[in-house]
Amino acid sequence: MRLATVAGPPSSGKTSVILRAAEGLRNAGYHLGVVKFDCLSSEDEKRYQQAGIPVKTGLAGACARIISSSPISTPASSGGAGRVWTS
Repeated sequence: MRLATVAGPPSSGKTSVILRAAEGLRNAGYHLGVVKFDCLSSEDEKRYQQAGIPVKTGLAGACARIISSSPISTPASSGGAGRVWTS
C-alpha cells in the first residue's frame, strides 16, 4: 500500500491534481480511493464519484462526522484527504 497526502489552501487545485494523478495511477493498474477532510463543507465528493473513485468525506468542527456515499471496504481501495492510497 502507498499513501500520498495533498494539502494546500482552499481553491488551490488539490482536487484537480488528485483527479489528474488518479487517471495515470488507474492506467498503471493501481486501485485507489480518496478520504477528503474539510472544515465546513465540500462538493468535491461529487467530482470523485463522477470519476469513479471511492470517497469518504470527513467534516471538522463541533460535530465532526463522516459522510459516505460509496463503500470503501479495504485499504487497497480507500484513501486519504487529499490522501490517495494505492496498491
